[in-house]
Amino acid sequence: MRSPGASFALGILGMLLNSELWAQYRIIAEPSLEIVQVHDDNLFLSAKEPARDVILRVRPALEVRFESPRLSAGGTYGFDSERFADHSGLTNSRARQRGSVSVHYRFDPRLTLALDGGYMDTDTPGELNILTGLAASRVRVQQLNFGPSARYRISPQMSAHASFSSTTEKLAGGPEMNSKFQTVGIEHKVTPRDSLTADYEQGKYLFDLAGARSRTNTYVLRGGWTHALNPTTRVMLQAGPRVTDHSLAPELSASLTHDWQFSSIAILGVQTQTTAIGSIGTVEARSLQARFTYAPTRSLTAYAAPAVMRTVFHDLRATVYRIGLGAHYAITPLAGFDVAYSLDSQHGVFDALHSNGAISRSVLSAGFTARWSAPDRFGTGRR
Repeated sequence: MRSPGASFALGILGMLLNSELWAQYRIIAEPSLEIVQVHDDNLFLSAKEPARDVILRVRPALEVRFESPRLSAGGTYGFDSERFADHSGLTNSRARQRGSVSVHYRFDPRLTLALDGGYMDTDTPGELNILTGLAASRVRVQQLNFGPSARYRISPQMSAHASFSSTTEKLAGGPEMNSKFQTVGIEHKVTPRDSLTADYEQGKYLFDLAGARSRTNTYVLRGGWTHALNPTTRVMLQAGPRVTDHSLAPELSASLTHDWQFSSIAILGVQTQTTAIGSIGTVEARSLQARFTYAPTRSLTAYAAPAVMRTVFHDLRATVYRIGLGAHYAITPLAGFDVAYSLDSQHGVFDALHSNGAISRSVLSAGFTARWSAPDRFGTGRR
């Protein structure tokens, strides 16, 4: 028997072979290049003897998009070549590789099908701890995820959706994690400013370390409300119970966004369950994040992004305080300079021998970004 993901992928492939899709289309290719110098004051995330270095990072990438009246698809691939000034043993022409694919097909005016996937292969696993911000030792890790989904418009005010997602993480010399989730839900637009949602999610985590396997099952029933206070301000609330291996915990999410003439702010608070690289089992993650963006001119955009993230794993606890600052100056619409600074201060680590340890790391980067855009139409479509 085929898995739901495989069956859905075969359905998408059948749609792609439909000759009607090729009646009119265009393909857009956008190569890009970043050349950045990075100053890192704690390469190995050490609490006692931090090692500093300067890294030259070159990042070529390619994005390809396909567009037609009913089908849109896109894919990206890029890699980072890093050269270390002092720690030459860390120099790697493929220090980081990333790719993504996205396909959206409008089957009819009511039904839309989609398939999204991503791939990451990196020397710095901490980059994958998005919800927790936890530091992780420098070792190779691979992450692969994909997820088919469908949305059906029942009426002008109501729609239903269903999705499946799968994520696999492989840590060199460490545990392997695989998660699979199925979600169904409904959305109802009550008024022009208010909408309500209800979702049911069922998932499982599988952990494997040297042949020893463990499994965690989780179920979530979640309700949500979105309200537009005015054309520039929006609030969102989601809440519900989560049951993980017979243990009950709340699932919460709240956000506020507001736009001014030259700036905007977004605030997000979350309590949820996730995984941390190198840990066997799920962790409880709580975070409060904000992002303030200021764009006084078309050429200049600056941002500030503070965050606090707290993670609980059995009797171990860790809190990460983060501040991110950055700016982009556009020389032309396709080229510009970027500067970014981030400071992480982590108190507590997921190591029983060093549970009270403190890790601090700051990274400053500056560089040049260029991309080339050459939209054109090919095939049987009219120019």
